[in-house]
Amino acid sequence: SADLAKLKAELGALSKDHFQMDDIALVRYLCGFGSVQNSFAAIRAAAYLSKTKADLLKSAEVEQSAPCAGKIEPYSKFHLWESGDRMLFIVPVAQTDFKPLMKAASEEDIINYSLHTARRLWNWVDRTSRRCGRIMKYEVVCDFTGFSFLTMPPRAYVKAMSQMSEMSEVLHPLSMGSTTVTGLPGAHLARRLSSMFRPFLPKSMAETQICCGDRTKQSPASCPYLQRHFADDMRSLDSLLGRICPVTGHAAKMESDWTEKKLVDFEAHVATLDPESTEIKTISL
Repeated sequence: SADLAKLKAELGALSKDHFQMDDIALVRYLCGFGSVQNSFAAIRAAAYLSKTKADLLKSAEVEQSAPCAGKIEPYSKFHLWESGDRMLFIVPVAQTDFKPLMKAASEEDIINYSLHTARRLWNWVDRTSRRCGRIMKYEVVCDFTGFSFLTMPPRAYVKAMSQMSEMSEVLHPLSMGSTTVTGLPGAHLARRLSSMFRPFLPKSMAETQICCGDRTKQSPASCPYLQRHFADDMRSLDSLLGRICPVTGHAAKMESDWTEKKLVDFEAHVATLDPESTEIKTISL
């Protein structure tokens, strides 16, 4: 496409260090950042991070533990669930003990550990996308079951996670799909809070789904939003509840063509590429 050719021309005009990226990766940046100018800036930022965080990113790519894992993992847990060409990143929020975590680990440790995790997820995203021939994303579940709102994360932790998120966004374009929040203290209250804060959230967060099922009685598998994405691949999770919200008793609104809607932009770009001539582009930064 014209945008792809323009982006390659602008990147090729630079003349310092080298950064390799093929056409499929460039298309992903264009789809994720929306314009040649924004994609160009993101790729340059990614090139810088690839140098400054080279050892950390390499350890994730070869499936080694993060160097600071011993400081973090005793106080913070997450789970990865994979089935075929789908991946869930499950964050049980109540299983993070912030006080001892912040005593054991620095902000930089938290950034590095979280970025290492993001890179592991990206490796799956990139590998699966290339195998399937279309853009793939991992999905996120934030489970608040057992979480006390009296123990909010400290400012230093929030700051570290915010910085990591900015890094991951430029390193791993279009890697994260939907986010589902489960285990909040009641549908009515949660939706009122959501309606209050939603206008102030970025679009990706504003589209976050909130499921308020009672997790002492039903597993996250009962969430209708998870069923929307994983209904045909949830055998390894607990039994389903027929797409009925355990709080409201209402059936979820299912969209049969959500996959096609999510893939249309990417496939439109890919259709313009010649598979036989896809090249590795050496970019000088």
